[in-house]
Amino acid sequence: MIVQAVGNAAEMRVAIDLGKKNSMDKPKAAFICVHNSCRSQIAEALGKHFAGYIFDSYSAGTEIKPQINQDAVRLMKELYDIDMEKTQHSKLLDEIPPVDIVITMGCNVENSPVF
Repeated sequence: MIVQAVGNAAEMRVAIDLGKKNSMDKPKAAFICVHNSCRSQIAEALGKHFAGYIFDSYSAGTEIKPQINQDAVRLMKELYDIDMEKTQHSKLLDEIPPVDIVITMGCNVENSPVF
């Protein structure tokens, strides 16, 4: 399944058909953007935090930054007590496992990865 995120996260609705997957075989979702430094990192962290029992969350980009956006790191610590710098880093697409669901996101939607 491929989803193009347009608008803010509250507007994005994703219908996931899990088919006949075994309950022990959670689907894998990847949040993909260009730099994997802010939005996709936040989505990965929130996915793990709020829905880790439902699906496995990953994030990656077509390019990487040397570190996760520091405003995102600070806000995730303040709002959710999640330290993304301890559990995540900027990754390229080939550094994550094959996934069942791809959600593309980013501020430059025209240049966001296409699958």
